[in-house]
Amino acid sequence: PAQPSYTAMTLGSYTQAGDLAAELKKGDIVAFSLSGLEKSEARRVLDFAAGLARGLDAKLEKLKGVRNFVLIPNGVTLEQDQLDAVADDL
Repeated sequence: PAQPSYTAMTLGSYTQAGDLAAELKKGDIVAFSLSGLEKSEARRVLDFAAGLARGLDAKLEKLKGVRNFVLIPNGVTLEQDQLDAVADDL
């Protein structure tokens, strides 16, 4: 099967968390970095992403690197080398 497209983003504020939802709802893999956020704001975004994953039956996984994560839509499986390639784009 064809690999779904993915979006990579570095969030600069909590207000951008809604962008994660918009991309995930399209069925895209969403890789995101929280390195540009203060710790408390990064925690809020991560909590939002965890709720989003639960609500949309997706997976939230940690990627290599500091504060790098990925939301994977239901039914999509990525191997570790694919996850590493996504992380490299952040």
